[in-house]
Amino acid sequence: MCFFFGNAVQAQKFEESMASVADNPQWFIIQVKGAGATAGLAITENNGAIAGEAFKIGGHTEIAKQLWRIEPGTGSATYKTYRIINKFSGNKLDIAYNAGKAKRTAVAVETPLTEWRIVNNYNLRATTEPAEGTTGYCYLTQTGGEDAYSFIFSPVSAISNDNAKFEFWSLNSLPLVSTENEIAWLRIRNAKTSLAGKYLTDAGDATANSPFLMLDRADNDHSQQWKIVSKNAPDESGRVDFVNRATGRAVGTATVYNAYYYPQAFTGLEENEGWRILSLNNALYEIASGSLSGAWFWNGTTDGEPPRVYSGKPDPEQGYAWSFSLVDETATGIQSPVTLPNIRIYTHNRVIYVEGTNQYAITNICGLRVPNNRQLPIGMYLVTVGNKTTKVLVK
Repeated sequence: MCFFFGNAVQAQKFEESMASVADNPQWFIIQVKGAGATAGLAITENNGAIAGEAFKIGGHTEIAKQLWRIEPGTGSATYKTYRIINKFSGNKLDIAYNAGKAKRTAVAVETPLTEWRIVNNYNLRATTEPAEGTTGYCYLTQTGGEDAYSFIFSPVSAISNDNAKFEFWSLNSLPLVSTENEIAWLRIRNAKTSLAGKYLTDAGDATANSPFLMLDRADNDHSQQWKIVSKNAPDESGRVDFVNRATGRAVGTATVYNAYYYPQAFTGLEENEGWRILSLNNALYEIASGSLSGAWFWNGTTDGEPPRVYSGKPDPEQGYAWSFSLVDETATGIQSPVTLPNIRIYTHNRVIYVEGTNQYAITNICGLRVPNNRQLPIGMYLVTVGNKTTKVLVK
């Protein structure tokens, strides 16, 4: 089972287990099901304003405006309520009356008026309404381009409309771009049914022409783990490289013709044209080289099956749709505090210090590796020494 070039998952509904608290957050992109131009837009905060925008491709910081955690609210005897909190700003999703639009609209504020009910596992209903506006218009609804893709509130009769239905995608399923401060190792798999349980693997020899393979998952196999690195050059905005953890080789945009067009492995990233990650709006992505005109697209095939000719927005069974999962590098059985002979772990001035060994790893609560001996943002971190992991609060 191989990975070639071709030439030119069901949505997760909300469940109570997805709620989290500040010291152990679960982060989600909240995507409107939508239709046409609104399909797949994500709830995005920008200086208190809320709008639907396409998935952002980037590092943890770049996508933070689209990440939300869902915190248990005060609730009532008959239903549960939640607060919906943005990762970038810490603001909470709220309902307000917009006099200029003469409508109730969604905003993000520090102290919100409302908490939220999540009805039918996919409708977002404000539990408290402002004095202004039509009573009963309390269901969050995505608008179209004529209203700058903002969010308004609709009556209960609108809850069957796709623009009032929301899906939740975990941070762990996003193609995070690694930075100097945060390295995200990812597994990459194809959406094709015949490739279920198989992951992109750099299992070839040291020669540049060895093909990448689709192999069964092996939890501790670094050849199945990849980081996405931005090319960063001014004329290459949005382009990235895929670098293998075991070999350090990248998926090259040049081809090796051997009955099929194999991708060529590269060790010098500056020689590589780079890739663009294109969202298919359902936690699946296409991966294309260069411009969309005449680009090479990643294509997964089974043994003896020729790759298909690419067509726009293909069916996942054609092998052009890919998904990502973040590698969990934290050990099971987290202890706090950890007890290790001759090891001391402490913080000072927002730096985590580990005395007694140089063999340790620090990750944030989402499982992303952060650099050692570096000042860190306030929050909870995990320090792993050998097979022991402890929580450390930086404040």
